[in-house]
Parts: sequence; C-alpha cells; structure tokens
Amino acid sequence: MIICPWITEQVVDGPALRTIEAALKKGVRLYVGYGIDDGEQPRRGRKPIPHGITELAEKYENFHLRELGDTHEKLLIKDDEFEVVGSFNWLSFRGDPTRRLRREHSVKITDRAYVASQFAVFEARFRKKPRKAKGE
Repeated sequence: MIICPWITEQVVDGPALRTIEAALKKGVRLYVGYGIDDGEQPRRGRKPIPHGITELAEKYENFHLRELGDTHEKLLIKDDEFEVVGSFNWLSFRGDPTRRLRREHSVKITDRAYVASQFAVFEARFRKKPRKAKGE
C-alpha cells in the first residue's frame, strides 16, 4: 500500500508501470491512495495522474487505485511486515543528484501487530465514498 498526495510521470513512468504490472500479474494486491484537497484549488485544475496507472487499475482486480481527496500522508506498507511513515512523496519525487539536497525523514515500523492494524485502518478508506471538492 502506498498513500501520498501526488502521482507524477517523473516517478510512475514506463519502467515503473512495467514493474507494477509484473507484480500484479503475480497476484500481488496493490493499494495506491492519492489526492490532496487544500480547499483552494478545484480538482479540475490539477494535473491528472499518469494514464498508465489508471489503465492498470482498470485491468487488474487486485489493483486498488483511489483518489482519497484528503491526504497529505506519505506512507508505505508491505503486508504486515513493515510500515514506513515520513515526508517522502513516494509517487511524485524520484530524486535527482543534479539538484540540491532535499531532506526527507521517515520511520520504519516493524511491529507486525501494529502494521497489520494500520493496514486495516487505511484499507477501510479505499471502501469509503470519496468526498467532493468545493465547486463540484
């Protein structure tokens, strides 16, 4: 499971999409939640997420792509093995050695019971009806 505010083609490009699809073909369940609503910018004015990721979500039942519309969270959860929570935007910033240092900070949690409980909490958000942005 990956939750982050933004998804960009800088990160979700051809090679990333091929890696995602290979995992989906193996039966991996993937949850990707995204979308921030700051109450100021209407959704229609935002950059769309990469088309390839929406195509994969439509093609594979085990891929749960959801615009949450309320998140600035940045987290990564793998089964009940670990959760990484921090400031890194997983699907919108790859890093670039030619740019100045961009400090990020994250914590990895490996308590299986805690991670499983967190996965359940976040998974429930994928079943909720999305909020409408102001002006919609």
